[in-house]
Amino acid sequence: MSGPTGAMTVVLVPIVHAHGASEVLAVGVLTGLLLRALALARAGRYMALVPAPVVEGFTVGNARVIGLQQIPAALGVSPAEGEMVVVVAWQAARDFLTVPDFTYPSGSPGAPTTSLAPTAASSERSKTAQPA
Repeated sequence: MSGPTGAMTVVLVPIVHAHGASEVLAVGVLTGLLLRALALARAGRYMALVPAPVVEGFTVGNARVIGLQQIPAALGVSPAEGEMVVVVAWQAARDFLTVPDFTYPSGSPGAPTTSLAPTAASSERSKTAQPA
């Protein structure tokens, strides 16, 4: 992700959670109209007045929020209710440490799709590939 996509993610995820995916189109159209109005007003020239550390801090803040939102999924626990991502991430880590589960449910996001265990077919291939 780069540019405004990261900021839009932080805005869109709570909207989708609260109102459903159908509202994303409305938010996208309103955002586009706002950006057009700012472009016509030539508001972009004021970005030169914003110090680079402020822009970098904003981007890092978005990255932290997005990363914290991924902790429940990464640990395989159901996220707690709430809007404060730090609290939800902390509760997910606490739940995982209470009863750690290092297995993935079949078909879950992030579950491995391939197995590293040898199969009968790979054993046969390795036998035929070796010189006699």
